[in-house]
Amino acid sequence: MIRPEQNSSYCVSFESVTNGPRDNQLRHTISRMSVKQHMIICLTVLTMFFTRSMVASSKASSPDKNSEQETRVRGYWVDPSTKLMWAGKDNNKEVNWRQATKYCRGLRLAQYSDWRLATIDELQGIYDKGVDAHGLAGSSKNMKYSPWNRHVKGNIFLTGDPWSSSLRDDAPDFAWRFDFNDGRRYREPLSFHIGKDALCVRGSAANLSPPPVNTVTASAQTLMDDPSSSEDTQVRGYWVDPTTRLMWAAKDNGKNLNWYMATKYCNNYRLAGYSDWRLATINELESLIDMKAYDRTRVRDTDYNLFNDILHVNGNLLLTGAEWSSDQRYDDRGHPDGYGWYFDFVNVLPLDDELSFYTGKHALCVRHSRD
Repeated sequence: MIRPEQNSSYCVSFESVTNGPRDNQLRHTISRMSVKQHMIICLTVLTMFFTRSMVASSKASSPDKNSEQETRVRGYWVDPSTKLMWAGKDNNKEVNWRQATKYCRGLRLAQYSDWRLATIDELQGIYDKGVDAHGLAGSSKNMKYSPWNRHVKGNIFLTGDPWSSSLRDDAPDFAWRFDFNDGRRYREPLSFHIGKDALCVRGSAANLSPPPVNTVTASAQTLMDDPSSSEDTQVRGYWVDPTTRLMWAAKDNGKNLNWYMATKYCNNYRLAGYSDWRLATINELESLIDMKAYDRTRVRDTDYNLFNDILHVNGNLLLTGAEWSSDQRYDDRGHPDGYGWYFDFVNVLPLDDELSFYTGKHALCVRHSRD
């Protein structure tokens, strides 16, 4: 049994808090309390103390975990410095550059449909060597993955190195990817896919904080201000041909349609504040071809010919098939004969087909730039 004189070993001494003459009555009341009452008070005080300590410790040690969970639950992360909205994870599948671009263009997340493949500078902007975000490493072909942390902000979940939308100016068959392990950018042939995934972003590059004045080069300033620069075509949504001054949509409609549907699609197209978009003529389509891009490319000891894999056109335009033109075919009497011209960018020649046919034919819109 606990004796009254042992009470002080179980609770904080009340002498330390009752030192003044005003506390005589309180001290007298406490001295008359039973051992059981003393123990109840002590246990209550100790319980409250430990509970508050655990809550404070939990709040102090869990922000990273909460941030990670929030990104997973929301499915996206907004970079507070650039205001760019990033998907919370990549596509979880090895893809080549064209497939990565198509994946982001078709992504629907958080009620937005304007997702795109990030530029190489945007990818580098979310690299942080001091951050370890959970991810996976391995091959999607045999589904053999293992845990692998990467130095990426926002706790974005990555399973490979993300492709960027940025092509090499001196090698249009190559695009940049970013390695979030070593923080470096690498160029790869557009047809390569092993270890490369798609990470999507939305928002304008105008939201990015401009670099210091003394680091802005002439070429960088051109990319920001010149609509004829091809590197940021997929970011802007259009490209202005510096030779013809035609403004081209950055991508075609992405699905099969006949000539009538293609004409209607472009007539109703709205982009960059303009409503006078139209289907291009066959000569305008042919002016897009970049024959140098079809040259064989040598990487280390191997030659690569991407002729039948990627459709090479000027302006970094994204084409997913042959493109209808606005030109129809005419008979000997000068009357339309039910056929129209389209351009085959794989075989690099104009062809004709019935206006009602649609297989493999898409719509690429253009307008005259008066700027």
